[in-house]
Amino acid sequence: MTRKSIPRGAATREQPFAWRCNRKHVARYRQAEHIIALFGGPALLADAIGVDVSTVYRWTMPGESRPDGIIPRGAAARISACARHRGGLLSAEDWALKPRAEA
Repeated sequence: MTRKSIPRGAATREQPFAWRCNRKHVARYRQAEHIIALFGGPALLADAIGVDVSTVYRWTMPGESRPDGIIPRGAAARISACARHRGGLLSAEDWALKPRAEA
């Protein structure tokens, strides 16, 4: 019995829709992207607040069960504390929810 290969991007039960079409479906908000950029990237932000880099990436992903571009409250508190410790890197304007422009 030979196994058929699944074409790239094809639907599988293990893969949720957003992962299959990640180029078409993006997070609704840009808050996470903006804060990550201010810290110099996901790896630097993850090191600063003591989480895995995959957690930081997950904030930028779309979906009902994912943050959808919004940083979770607990992580936001750690980021704010880290920013204060580093000399006030963030302002209230940086935390504003900015919707992504529709293409």
